[in-house]
Amino acid sequence: VYMQGVRVVGYAAPSSGRSSVPLFLEEFEGGRPVAVEQWEGRHAVTLPAAELRRVYDRIRQELPPEHIVHELRELQEKLGTLLIAIVRDPDGLEVCLVSAQVFDAAARTADDFVGPDWGLRRELAA
Repeated sequence: VYMQGVRVVGYAAPSSGRSSVPLFLEEFEGGRPVAVEQWEGRHAVTLPAAELRRVYDRIRQELPPEHIVHELRELQEKLGTLLIAIVRDPDGLEVCLVSAQVFDAAARTADDFVGPDWGLRRELAA
């Protein structure tokens, strides 16, 4: 059956008026836990700065210390102050929490939103 055993999560700030981007999580019957190593990367979740601070404070207050991989930091960037923290979810996966105001703007300026040059890629791969 299509989409059986699938859970969908998403986030949108209540005041944003925007819909969330869904993340589909699928559990396989008889499957084994996913073993993700630190070198495989992290998901980044952007939150408004004030909300990021509230979420981080709640994690510090309610979860054991091993759920904080890197403390909340403020980095001065060209586009403003970037808040960033690395936390571990209940399954042990590391998640990067980052302030939306600066991160989203930086991501938009870093991409031209033009698709890949597939012809060039085929040529280089030959």
